[in-house]
Amino acid sequence: MIGVTSQDFMPCLIYEMALKWAKRNAREGRAPVYGFFFDRTLPGNKYKAFHASDLWYFFGNMDKCWRPFEKADYELSAQMIDYTAQFVRNGDPNGEGLAEWKPVAKGRKGFRKFDGVSDGYASPFECRKKLWHTFLKDKGPM
Repeated sequence: MIGVTSQDFMPCLIYEMALKWAKRNAREGRAPVYGFFFDRTLPGNKYKAFHASDLWYFFGNMDKCWRPFEKADYELSAQMIDYTAQFVRNGDPNGEGLAEWKPVAKGRKGFRKFDGVSDGYASPFECRKKLWHTFLKDKGPM
């Protein structure tokens, strides 16, 4: 599993590196790579999905944070933990009750989108558009 947050320090560069690495692994027949695009705005400040903000969700320790997390945040966290647990068990994040997460492969380059709203993929175009917006306008937490 590899991913990027939408407000990372150098989001476009990190996303392109992650996508390139995943595509190379697929091309060379290595273990599948499951990419994710974390785009959940964390409540409590203006920094949105800043670098490492996904860790609160992956580790499920939001109750130890000062942020006023909402029900959607806890639901997203539970989903991300379930995907991670499946991945640790089998090398594949898919499991019962989870929407299918396809690995990056030839002709399939989208990353699973974790935003607490949608249950789908962010296409390379969508990721790039969001990341360039972040880089040029929002500037992230820098």
